[in-house]
Amino acid sequence: SMARSSIEQTMPVMVSAVGDLAERHKDEKGVIHTFTYNIARRFQQAFGDDDRFMFHHQQNKDEFFKSFKEDNTNKVLVSPVAFEGVDFPYDQARWQCICKDPFPNIGDPQIKARELVDFDWTFRQRCLVLSQMYGRSNRAADDWSVTYLLDSRLESLLGPSSLVTDYFYEAIENYNYNDKLVLNDNAYDKLTKDNSRKNHS
Repeated sequence: SMARSSIEQTMPVMVSAVGDLAERHKDEKGVIHTFTYNIARRFQQAFGDDDRFMFHHQQNKDEFFKSFKEDNTNKVLVSPVAFEGVDFPYDQARWQCICKDPFPNIGDPQIKARELVDFDWTFRQRCLVLSQMYGRSNRAADDWSVTYLLDSRLESLLGPSSLVTDYFYEAIENYNYNDKLVLNDNAYDKLTKDNSRKNHS
């Protein structure tokens, strides 16, 4: 779990897991989705001396995204914001890690205001961002990549009430959610607040 209450204990485990995965994919480019700059800084402390890993701050992210996309080696991009406005098709990223449940900052006044009028907004937003993260490295029918879900709290986004799209479930290895998964007609549509999953109750 990467919850704030447990991150001090679990961050070393997360760093070890990412290091192992980077070695497993030592000949391929990858993306590490941290969702927060705090977690990205912790990875930088762990891997900052390794030239393979790329880190950015808020002001230079576009420059680093461009550099990463154009690089033909086995670079690993560590980013809290690479889940929207950028994609990594084909060899630009053959693996990625989602290290944090994308839980919005509940201390933000705007988020508090949204929740007052829309109780399900936070859950919908988490499902949306998770789907966006997952989709960064698969951009075409003939594209492929591996995604690792590393925060145990992500399991709370899966189940009968989930709003992640059906193709997300289709890709989960050994996930026994439904013996015969049947994709909805709109399985590949962009997720919106009005989408719902109906074939998995």
